[in-house]
Amino acid sequence: MLPDGRAVPDLRLVGGRHLQPGARYRSAAPEDAELETLVVREWRRGSATAVEQVLRTAEFSGRVAVRLRNPDRPGAVEIEGHMRGPEGASGWSGALRRGSRKAELDLSAWWAAAVAPGAPPPARAPATARLEHRLGRARPTLTPRAAEAGGWRIDVALTVRGRGPLRPLAAIALLFVPAPLPRGFVSSVVQAAAR
Repeated sequence: MLPDGRAVPDLRLVGGRHLQPGARYRSAAPEDAELETLVVREWRRGSATAVEQVLRTAEFSGRVAVRLRNPDRPGAVEIEGHMRGPEGASGWSGALRRGSRKAELDLSAWWAAAVAPGAPPPARAPATARLEHRLGRARPTLTPRAAEAGGWRIDVALTVRGRGPLRPLAAIALLFVPAPLPRGFVSSVVQAAAR
């Protein structure tokens, strides 16, 4: 159900019991998708709920799992996913289109840091992620701080490391194009904040 009480459009139970582990839901997928399925992995209101989404399009197929600890008083959100290129892609073409991601948001630490003006930043960033690809790894972190004039600001850090034999070549290439990458990253962060 949506917050206003209406049923989620085009979402229907296709297997298992509603809101029980193993329940499978299917939606009328977007025009470019061939299959979109939502599977309930855990449903324990006192400890954790978890759902997994499976999506296949002409360009990629992927799987994303979201787990919420202590749903009645949310303590943390964990997200894990894998993506790969189109079915049948093999060799380097297929390998270059694979990636995985894992993220965690400690909601208690986030709100503690976000509402105390002048407090020192937490020892560990409340929001962390790890993105992996055959050519490299990226680790973004987000740390909120209460702003003096109300609201809050978020410090974003991104660490990127190359992998494998192309790592030295990537480092040399980055020396020649340093400006567009930070601008693109900052632009993406600003757009995400606006949304």
